[in-house]
Formats: sequence, structure tokens, C-alpha cells
Amino acid sequence: MLKTKVSLVLVSKNEEKYARTFFKSLEKQTRKPDEVILVDCSTDRTPEIAEPYVDKLIVVKKCGASYQRGIGVKHAKGDVILFTDMDTILYPDWIEQLVKMFEDPKVHVVRGQVLWPEIKKQIPLIGKRINHCNMAYRRHVLEEFPFDPNLNRGDDFDMGYRVSRKYVIYGCPEAKVIHFSFQKHGWENAKSYGNDWIALTKKYKNPYWILRAIYNVFYPIKEKKPKWVLYNLYGFLSAFIEEIIK
Repeated sequence: MLKTKVSLVLVSKNEEKYARTFFKSLEKQTRKPDEVILVDCSTDRTPEIAEPYVDKLIVVKKCGASYQRGIGVKHAKGDVILFTDMDTILYPDWIEQLVKMFEDPKVHVVRGQVLWPEIKKQIPLIGKRINHCNMAYRRHVLEEFPFDPNLNRGDDFDMGYRVSRKYVIYGCPEAKVIHFSFQKHGWENAKSYGNDWIALTKKYKNPYWILRAIYNVFYPIKEKKPKWVLYNLYGFLSAFIEEIIK
């Protein structure tokens, strides 16, 4: 039986603070990736730190998670393509557990378990939810459903919406990463999400996306994070106003 070739695609923008810790966890993997591809648009030392650990370092001028992931996929050679973020710590068997799922031929898309230090309740693995800090796809799925280069943070929601119409998104609770994304929650992040909610509404011409945006704006109340609600309100309203005055 031929060994499954695995590509790990990373995207980064100014992850100098987290890069060394991330790559230390990558080095400890019980199953090594066959190639590591990084698509970077940083202005800090991220690419310098990452270069010894990656097989392909692609520097782009345009920043955007969805755009950068699409570039990474085009350069990837693997049968299975994994995604995570550089502000994560990978459990040692992360790759091994994800790849094991693809021994079943009916499995095409897998979502691992994301652990956030800032919140206690984890998002369920089942359903349409995709989170690219812990995802794996067979190559053909990404050829059928390429990343939208016009989105940034919203690619999780967009890909989940599209991919789940054809493929079951399987959960793998054993494939764990610790994600520090909420530590970076702020005005810039919120504005990026706001722009993507508007873009998704225009793309699908469906008010569902506005309702999803409203839910996400106020979701931090459940986690007792009122400051995050203020960030989210700013992001959504500023993006909405920007769209009106275009």
C-alpha cells in the first residue's frame, strides 16, 4: 500500500511572536509532513524564523488568509493537504491522527479539535463548521472548491458552506491544536471579519450571512467577554458604512 503524501500549508502575517513555539511543536510530530509550504505577507521576522523549517517559502504582497491558502494549494503536491495557523501549538500526534482518518475512502474532509485557552466550551466537531487552524482535505476537494481570493478570515465560513453541500465534514477529536487567536482579538481583526460578512452577503445574495454576522458579533457575551462585543460591533458597522459610501 502506497504511503499517502501529505502537504502542510501555512499562511502568516506577522507571527514572529508565535513562530518558534509553533515550529517546535511541528518538529515533534510522530508523522512528519512530506512538505511544508508557507505563504507569507509579513513585515516582521516571521519568514526569517520560518525558513529553516519549510520546504517552500512564498512571499506575497497581498495579505488575506483565503488568498494565501489558495496560493499554497497551487504549490502543494500532496494527496492530502493539511492546514493550521502559526499561532497554534500542535499535539505531537496531530498529523498522524488526521492522516489516519483518510484510510477510510469515504472520508474527504476532516476537522480536528481546536482548544482555546481563553474559552472553556469548545465548538462541536460535527456539522458544517470549518476552521482552517485544524483542517485536512483530499486534494480533489480543494480543486472542486478553491479558496475565494476575495475573502480573508471569512474563508472558514465560506468553505464550510460550499464543501458541506457535497461532502461530510468528519470530526477527529484526537487531532488537537491549541489556538491563541483570541489573544489577538482587536480592532483590525474585527474589521477584517466585518468586511468578509459583507462580502459573503453580496456573494450569495442571502440575508443568512447578515444573521450569522449578528450572532457572531454578540457570541462573546456567552463567554463573558463584553470587550470583544465592542470590537465586533465596530468591525461590522464600519464595514457596513464603508460599503454604503462606496
